[in-house]
Amino acid sequence: MKRCNRCGCFFIGTEEVCANCIPNDNNDKAKLSDYCSTNTVLSFEDMIDKTGVSPANLSRYLSMNEFLQYSKKVKKENDIGF
Repeated sequence: MKRCNRCGCFFIGTEEVCANCIPNDNNDKAKLSDYCSTNTVLSFEDMIDKTGVSPANLSRYLSMNEFLQYSKKVKKENDIGF
């Protein structure tokens, strides 16, 4: 049994999020990918403001392999780590 990284409910599966959260997670990833691919200077705060992705989910996404290329470009205020 796992705990959903998005809503916190318990579920059985191999994903990081429960079945109810998968569509929202995919939508947030798409918004983030679009934002990152069209902006050369990336700011953690701007990414939150422009995409609507929560700070917790943004940190989680930036640690994923599919976003590693962008996570290296992110400038964070006060060098806050994720």
